[in-house]
Amino acid sequence: MVSRPGYWWWLVSGDLDGLRVRSYLRYRGKITDRLRFAVGPGASWGNDRWNQALFDVSAADSTRSGIRRYRAEGDYIRGSLNGRLTYLVTRHFSVSTVARYSRLFGDAADSPVVQDVGDANQWHGSLAINYQF
Repeated sequence: MVSRPGYWWWLVSGDLDGLRVRSYLRYRGKITDRLRFAVGPGASWGNDRWNQALFDVSAADSTRSGIRRYRAEGDYIRGSLNGRLTYLVTRHFSVSTVARYSRLFGDAADSPVVQDVGDANQWHGSLAINYQF
């Protein structure tokens, strides 16, 4: 198994009310000439406005949904472990599968949206077909 140095990646976005910063640390390697992998931890932080946009339950929302009212006071924090496996079919064409386990912390994890309807432990999986020019 041949491996390359890891890399650090981060993203700042504001697609909801508030601010979120995501970061990932990856260790990448090659299992065979055609099979590659990447694995590592990640973290997300969002300010209180971001957390409120996702996890607050207003009186009107509570009446409609039956979920108890809730006001998220703190920041949004999520930790994750991520993995990717990529098979190079040709020089330009590959297939990748991605798996991620995440855990919500703080007011996000305490929200009834998470406790009553969702789960603080979150799983994600995807399959991608890639073409590189």
